[in-house]
Amino acid sequence: MKTYIITIIALSLSLTINAQGNFAPTAKPVAASVLNINMNHLNGTWFEISRLPNAVDSDLQNVSISFETKDKVVKRSVTGYKENGRKVNVSGKLNYHGSGTFTGTDGGVYMVLSVSNDYQHILMGTPDHKYLWVMSRTAEMSNDTYNRLIAKASDLNYNVADVQMVSHK
Repeated sequence: MKTYIITIIALSLSLTINAQGNFAPTAKPVAASVLNINMNHLNGTWFEISRLPNAVDSDLQNVSISFETKDKVVKRSVTGYKENGRKVNVSGKLNYHGSGTFTGTDGGVYMVLSVSNDYQHILMGTPDHKYLWVMSRTAEMSNDTYNRLIAKASDLNYNVADVQMVSHK
């Protein structure tokens, strides 16, 4: 049986009530996660290609993330290197809630925004648009694939101008 990945069209606009009491669209598209992801296909090593700056790995290079899923729990291990060559490891667990949405032990909500059919490339982010990661099964990604994922993030109103590339030398 083929598993089809269905994405929610995230360009639909949320509505607010304006001063006149009428519904009016907001300017910010709603980020949506991917439905029907195959958890087993997330297992293994992913390489961070780019990211929005964050407290955990902003100054790290050669960053890889390992996922190991069991039932609806994902063990996550992030490994990277500081400029001085010092290795940094950060581990934690994510709980899967279906529809490509996870919560971390830190209380954060993480979403799979896009994943390739062959599970070689993935775009993940948070619903508040503060965190974003472009990841690949290899340390390199074609420009076409990268640009497509960044365009998707931009369409979802992530600040792609602040995205940092991650060196893998």
